Amino acid sequence: MVSIIALQPSPLVDPLPELTTADRVSVVINPDSFTGWVEVFTQESTADDYLLAPGDYRAWGKCKLAQANPVDRRRVIRFIDPERKPWDPDAGEAVVAGFEFLRGAAHWVVQGLTLRGPDSTACYVRPGAEHVVFDSMLIEDFGAYGVRLLGNYSTVQNCVIRRMAPGVDGCAVEIRVRDTPNVGNRVLDNEIYDCNDGVGVIWNSRKDADHYVECRDLVVEGNDLYLTSNRHVIRPAGTFAGAENAIDIKAGPRSVSEPMRFTGNRMWGFRRTVPGSDGPASDGAAVTIHRGAQRILFEGNVIFDCPIAFHEVVRDREDPNQEDREVVLRSNIISLMCPYNEQDPGAVLRTRTSFTLEDNLLSHSHTLSALAKIDSGDVYNGNVLYDIPLGQASADWTDDANHIAEASQMRDVLIMCRRWTHPELMNLHSAVPKPEQVSGGIDSPAWRTTPSAQ
Repeated sequence: MVSIIALQPSPLVDPLPELTTADRVSVVINPDSFTGWVEVFTQESTADDYLLAPGDYRAWGKCKLAQANPVDRRRVIRFIDPERKPWDPDAGEAVVAGFEFLRGAAHWVVQGLTLRGPDSTACYVRPGAEHVVFDSMLIEDFGAYGVRLLGNYSTVQNCVIRRMAPGVDGCAVEIRVRDTPNVGNRVLDNEIYDCNDGVGVIWNSRKDADHYVECRDLVVEGNDLYLTSNRHVIRPAGTFAGAENAIDIKAGPRSVSEPMRFTGNRMWGFRRTVPGSDGPASDGAAVTIHRGAQRILFEGNVIFDCPIAFHEVVRDREDPNQEDREVVLRSNIISLMCPYNEQDPGAVLRTRTSFTLEDNLLSHSHTLSALAKIDSGDVYNGNVLYDIPLGQASADWTDDANHIAEASQMRDVLIMCRRWTHPELMNLHSAVPKPEQVSGGIDSPAWRTTPSAQ
């Protein structure tokens, strides 16, 4: 019997009750009914809902808003039919140039609209704006960024973000730290593919700034982050990519002990950047952790078909916090970390500082740990290992606290992927233990599996 890890909505997804509430004032908008966004909000200033009919609104430019709405009376800018998704065939679409929520803006929802490049660049939540939700957006063929969250308590959910311009150093969803902490943002149940980086947690990189301003209370959950063969480049030396990573983390909590949470995501298909590229370069890890990143929990993720799962470097010398990064990997499935060219380590870990690994299922990779630690070493507890040499992990691995499985003890697992565009089951062969072999693991409640006879 094979188990399925099914797609389930994140419990943190905003249900958008405004879409079905009856006592709201709405106005229907067409591209030729107004001259631009300023006229819309001047003439229809009392509306709760702005319903965009199918059409191209890009000539209006970016919609810029600074108004704060009551928390119990959010205003909505959406496609006229909230049940139709812009990536569905024949759904119809309203194409816009993007949104910019300025300082003071609060409690807005943007739903069901299309942002298409190359001229359109990004949706912004600027510092001082907060509580903005982007739901069911299609953002495609764009420049450096899809959505940038510089303000607080905002959410990108249920979106498809794809086909970022090649060779551009940016990311599909950016959580950007400025001069004050970035707090409480959410990236939930999106499908993000063929982008340079999928999700970026970016430090305060401006000259003469405090580079180590914190990011806290961030949740990145339930997303598909992947590259298709369209971003792969075949060379005599191996397979490379015109991209970097699924997740790039350069900041983290400082004033609180609670970690940033990366949970229930699926990541696959990344490769080392094509040698000699003019743009950004990466070793193709699913997750890269550097700069001011710290206090991070990865739980219940599935990572496969990459050269490296986690790449981390030593702390910056200027960082005032030189203690452990406090990274915990818990109940993840990691399989098929392979050398796609001679430079790839095919490693679960290419890390220098101490990580804690609990109850992970690790299989079919070239090595468990590719680098020696510079401090006390990793902590392994309750992990199941199959078909992976320990490598540099041999000094820290203990058989009594973990389990090295044999082929007869393993079974396949079906991973449901590509939530929105083409849901499918991907089979990870012999990637999880049979139920009778270990306690917890794949059949624990955290995995939310469904038995199947397939």
